[in-house]
Amino acid sequence: MSRPVHRNLFRTAVAGLVSWCVTAGAEAPRLTFVPFNPSGIYEVGEKVGWNVVLAAGTDPASVDWHFTLRKNDLETIKSGRLDFTAGRASIETILDEPAMLYVEVASAAANGPRMAAGAAVGPTKLQPSAPCPDDFDSFWAAKIKLLTAVPAEPVLTPGESGTAGVAYSTVKLGNINGAHVYGQLARPAGKGKHPAMLVLQWANPPYPLEKGWVTAPAAAGWIALSPTTCPGTCRPPFTPPCPK
Repeated sequence: MSRPVHRNLFRTAVAGLVSWCVTAGAEAPRLTFVPFNPSGIYEVGEKVGWNVVLAAGTDPASVDWHFTLRKNDLETIKSGRLDFTAGRASIETILDEPAMLYVEVASAAANGPRMAAGAAVGPTKLQPSAPCPDDFDSFWAAKIKLLTAVPAEPVLTPGESGTAGVAYSTVKLGNINGAHVYGQLARPAGKGKHPAMLVLQWANPPYPLEKGWVTAPAAAGWIALSPTTCPGTCRPPFTPPCPK
């Protein structure tokens, strides 16, 4: 698949790579998602889903979790309450077309945590949701050529992550027309190899960069980079509007 299908698929793909609990307020029992297929990739017509397991020692009668399963993060195809009376619950479906699946599980407790996971169904068969303009390839080839002519000259400035075991830095890269790309980078502290994740923003940037966007996945073992583009002299903490 050489061209993007839908911008919401990015959120789903990231969720499929890693799931973590985002907690607000009182801590609730943690859940573990066990995908039917460890790769998270399924064929069209194959049963897709997860077994959901409570943390050891948790009384199933003491928890109240609900799930929403969406196709391409737009169309809700299933929702309901997770039933742990058998020791574990399951979320499953079968799709007759290529798509990305995004499931969100939320505690019914006030300010309870939420968890997310994702899966891909026939991802190599996904098609663009709208015809590409005739100049699509030539336009982006010209933009890439323009950018590659500018030295990146990366500058990392270490900072406090606020999360134990996580190293954090702000990032500055060269950009066209004398501007710069800024961002933040987090990774597990110490040496070692780790998978990497690029956390992109929605349209109409720039946004203030929240540390949790990169420190949360870094705490789960990932190297996470979240960029923002600011014109001219915009500097951290990246709070818009950027100066012209």
